[in-house]
Amino acid sequence: MTASRHRSPGAAVLVAVALTLAAGLGAAPLPSALADPVNGGERPASGAPGAPGPEAASSTGAAAPSAAATPRPHVLTLATQTPWAAPDGDLHLGLALAGSAVGLTVQVQVHRAVTSRTALAQSLDGRILGGVEGRLEAPASDLVANDAGVRDLRIGVQGPASATAAPDPGRILPGRSGIYPTEVAVFRGGVPLDRFVTPLVVVAAGLSPLTMAWVWRFDATPAHQPDGTVRRAAAGALGPAGRLVRTARAAATAGDVHLTLAPTPETLAAWDETARQEEHLPGGPPADGATAGLAALKTVAVTPGHQVLSSPFVPVDVPGLLDANLGGEIDAEFARGADRQQQVLGTAPTPGALLAPEPLNSAALARLRQYGVQRIVVTPEELQPREQRLTPGHPFVVGNRGQTYAAAVTDPDLGRLLDGDDAPALRVARFLAGLSLVALEAPGEARGVVVVTPEEWDPPAPLLDAVFAGLRNNPAVTPATLDEYFATVAPEQRDGRPAARDLASRSPSGPGDGDTVRSLRRRLAAFAGVVEANSAWLETVDRAILVSRATALEADDRAARKLSSAAAYLQGADRLMKSITSKVRGPKGQRVTLTSRRASIPISLLNATGHPLQVRVRLESDQLRFLDGSERFVTLAPQNTTERFRVESRSTGAFPLVITVTSPDGALLVNSSELTIRSTVVSGVGAVLTAGAGLFLLVWWGNDLRRSRRRSGRARRQGRIAARAAARALDDAERVAAGAGRP
Repeated sequence: MTASRHRSPGAAVLVAVALTLAAGLGAAPLPSALADPVNGGERPASGAPGAPGPEAASSTGAAAPSAAATPRPHVLTLATQTPWAAPDGDLHLGLALAGSAVGLTVQVQVHRAVTSRTALAQSLDGRILGGVEGRLEAPASDLVANDAGVRDLRIGVQGPASATAAPDPGRILPGRSGIYPTEVAVFRGGVPLDRFVTPLVVVAAGLSPLTMAWVWRFDATPAHQPDGTVRRAAAGALGPAGRLVRTARAAATAGDVHLTLAPTPETLAAWDETARQEEHLPGGPPADGATAGLAALKTVAVTPGHQVLSSPFVPVDVPGLLDANLGGEIDAEFARGADRQQQVLGTAPTPGALLAPEPLNSAALARLRQYGVQRIVVTPEELQPREQRLTPGHPFVVGNRGQTYAAAVTDPDLGRLLDGDDAPALRVARFLAGLSLVALEAPGEARGVVVVTPEEWDPPAPLLDAVFAGLRNNPAVTPATLDEYFATVAPEQRDGRPAARDLASRSPSGPGDGDTVRSLRRRLAAFAGVVEANSAWLETVDRAILVSRATALEADDRAARKLSSAAAYLQGADRLMKSITSKVRGPKGQRVTLTSRRASIPISLLNATGHPLQVRVRLESDQLRFLDGSERFVTLAPQNTTERFRVESRSTGAFPLVITVTSPDGALLVNSSELTIRSTVVSGVGAVLTAGAGLFLLVWWGNDLRRSRRRSGRARRQGRIAARAAARALDDAERVAAGAGRP
């Protein structure tokens, strides 16, 4: 192994050679997330060294590879790396080589420490590297390999003790605190084959560690379809080896690395449902399924040193709901969210702290106070931009009119350092170096940052294991919960008072379906009086309405993610209630005959839901008087229920009887049917009239009979005279006819 220091006579030539080699190795672009942060739109002060504005920060992103380019397989991969070293200490890189190590040479070049996040991003991209501090190379076959074939490359750190010790050719890393971009390349016969750039962290005594609140989101919103079933993408995340299952099981291994959990309650509901379904699988729940993942999450939630944040049922647009006069929906989102977290996790979320739902305005801030919120975390986009030279490292206050909140801004660029396709060890090294660099921005000041995992975060287990190992006993970074961050990091001061930040100007845009939501809420309240108090139907309908308010359903990528619309969720809630009420059927088309003036009419109702229902039954007919009232509350047992109504008929004949079944409060129609009543009964008034008519006829007939007898003698004489006259007339007619027939 050979080594050289930057101050050697041929250093300039070697640097030129190294840069030429680096340009020709064709390494994959490295992420630019370490660019100086926008941090809520903060622009570093004009002329600040290494602190460009937002435009400059965004320009540090690596160029996207050509669509036609095909990535070459890596010959050299970083498998492990010591997270940090003190002066006179050692750093170890675990190198994995593809194929045989015979004939390969490993070369290391340590470059000058970077002093800004922009410079670090540019160096890791391989575009701008500072002067060379030290160099070494060695035959790959000389590096000791472990059982997995990973070869150990030791890089020593200079320091007071090593300065007086025997020369060590491998001690090429300066002993000053800093982040040193380091090129590691592999050659065969002088021809470069592969390379990467990794940051090496040196931490000397006297550094005040950075407090880092790491918030892990567990979110698959929307996890349910409009019909109440679990969405396919959510089922994959919650099923065997799903991303949320793996993340929860990794969190359970965090140990003394403090985490803050931010599970979305609707996602927890789907997780719990999926775990219950696994209980009925042949052989029981799989070892890496929803049941195992949920058990791990519950363990983390109750482990000291971790924190669970409260949350609305789904992320919602609070200003928009207030603008649409749907404040009750906000109340329902937070109430249902707290209940679901308590039910699934077995512990109540920590009160006070909240990942503020986006967007925000002053009205939304005032509303959040109703739910016990005192401390919020906002994204950079929610704040007015301002000039700032360093990474925001302190809480501040937001709000007005005396209603202020302690607040912190997230640092999404730091979180994105763990993303990408590079080797997990390389991504971890960048993440830890980024945190250490923030600490080194103001080495004597107690500062902190909040890192929130991105949406659909899917880290591999080896990456998280390496992060946990790198955070333990790290002199530059102290992991903390969100409450610990607010308790230990002093607020930013301005004129002797906590600095206040203004929210970005936003005009609320209320949803256009407010009337539909309010109508469904009224119907759901009535429906709740029909079904059992703990009915799963209530939960499903309520959930569909709550999910319809999710901001994800209004996002630009909704169609690309194959998400249903808000209207589809509201229609799903309506269909579910109708599907239940339609299973109640009345005696439609039947006939009932009344043979007496007072009778009892049987009303049979079919309940095909399989569960008891509470309803109000109302009868209507103009031809009947209801002796015990026309309405009554009825419990419909499964299958048939018959209620008898005592009635009194007011007339004879056939007439309709309308049967209306509603919710107990009458606000929800359950069923309407009609049967035909045929009455053969004569009423009292009718009987009197009939008897009078009969008596009148008898008198009339008697009088007519007496008159008939007096006229009978005259009638007989007149009859005989008439008969003789008729006979004569007949004879005359026959004679006339006979005469007409002669010629």
